Amino acid sequence: MRFFACLLALGLVVACTNEGSADTSSETETESGNDDVGSSESSSETTAADTSTDTDGVPDCTPGAWGCICGEGGSCAPDLVCTDGKCTFSDCNAGFDGCPCEEGGLCNDGLFCIEGTCGCQPGALACGCIDGACDGDLSCIADECWLMSPYPNCGWIAANEYYYCGSILAHPDYPIECPADLVVGMPCPPELTFIGCCTATDTWWCQDGVIATMAC
Repeated sequence: MRFFACLLALGLVVACTNEGSADTSSETETESGNDDVGSSESSSETTAADTSTDTDGVPDCTPGAWGCICGEGGSCAPDLVCTDGKCTFSDCNAGFDGCPCEEGGLCNDGLFCIEGTCGCQPGALACGCIDGACDGDLSCIADECWLMSPYPNCGWIAANEYYYCGSILAHPDYPIECPADLVVGMPCPPELTFIGCCTATDTWWCQDGVIATMAC
């Protein structure tokens, strides 16, 4: 009787052992399968990243296009200019000072097309001197061509385009001499405008229709 009991107990132990082995094997296979899926996904992402190429963030950059390198001879698409080897939009309007000349080498009034760029003609009024010399009656003053003011402390203020204290220049298109008999606060004569004029001691101009002055 004891013998059969022992056999029965031995059979239960073997069965339990086999069942545990089957579960462990199943778990191992499942975990192994998950690792393969993760590896596949990682490989796919790496491949996608490797195949994406661009030039400075612009896919398939064609020379001459915006943001791309300039074309042959520094050429770019219309409305673009070649700056530092790349094509960008230009803040310059053709024909203006320091900007490219218009078609046919044309520039705005008072400017000349010099080597493809609009600017001052050397020797002309308000332009650079030529070896210290200027055209006509103009004098080379501070490396620019101007008329000299006949007054020591009143003349043309180029930045503001009027006569005022603190300048030694004169503009040939605007008389620097003042009309006679100017009286502060009186109506402006036709010869006096906001551009003003100079005397040996003062500057005069028309402000809101009446005569104004300041001692220089």
